[in-house]
Amino acid sequence: MVRVDAGGLISMIIQAAETAHRNKKKCKRLAHRVSMIADLLPHLQLQDPEVALPLSGLEDALREAHGLVLSCQGRSAAYRFIMAGRHAERFQDVQGRIDAYLIVFPMVSHIAITRRLDQMCHIQRQLSANGPPAIALLSTEAAPEVEDGPHISDVVTNLERALKLACS
Repeated sequence: MVRVDAGGLISMIIQAAETAHRNKKKCKRLAHRVSMIADLLPHLQLQDPEVALPLSGLEDALREAHGLVLSCQGRSAAYRFIMAGRHAERFQDVQGRIDAYLIVFPMVSHIAITRRLDQMCHIQRQLSANGPPAIALLSTEAAPEVEDGPHISDVVTNLERALKLACS
């Protein structure tokens, strides 16, 4: 058996206490971060096929984060003190997993937007080939007058110009 002197033991206790304190802060930061993610998730286009796999992985990581937070709650101070080092590693791991999935979402969004623009270009090409421009389909007489905003014809014209530029 290895004998630990009192000074070394005190140092280990102080270090473990600091780790437990840091874990409490990490737990609060993780809860705040997950709350921000929860606010953003409803804005994802869940029907996009590109979203399914990363979202599934993110959900798994969030479930693990939930379990980790629960494991820190309702436990005695002695348990938290003893498990501080293991929990610190798990906090770092779960945050890394969450980051790994979140970093993919800008690319997923780019793919989804590109796919939608391609669909819009296809529709615009069909309209251009088969009949009058989209602007002619809307009568300015049928559009309600807006005093301080753009008229529907201006919006459609600008959209039509943007589609022609994007699709050419």
